[in-house]
Amino acid sequence: AVKISRFVKDNLDMTFSKCSVRRTKDGISFIGYRHFPKFIMMRKQTANKLKRRICNIIKHHDFNSKAVGQMAAAFGWTKWCCCFNYKCSIMKYAKKHKAGWFIKRTFFRK
Repeated sequence: AVKISRFVKDNLDMTFSKCSVRRTKDGISFIGYRHFPKFIMMRKQTANKLKRRICNIIKHHDFNSKAVGQMAAAFGWTKWCCCFNYKCSIMKYAKKHKAGWFIKRTFFRK
């Protein structure tokens, strides 16, 4: 980390404003995901936001076109990362509130 900051200051005449240098095995946070060398995970903040949205739809039984659109967006987010357990926890919540059919139709499609 010291070598990088010294190189940037000496050779490029720049300084870091907001920077933290970490190992790549800790993952790189980029556009809502954490990218690791062998897999991609959704960031915790993104996952919590999506889960809160989905749980509100299920809890209020609000299955209109806006809800279907939000479920499609959530499906799009989960499509690109390793999140099987995340999907299962949402399905468990939906079954508890008797809305498993809605989740299966919108969230677990192929």
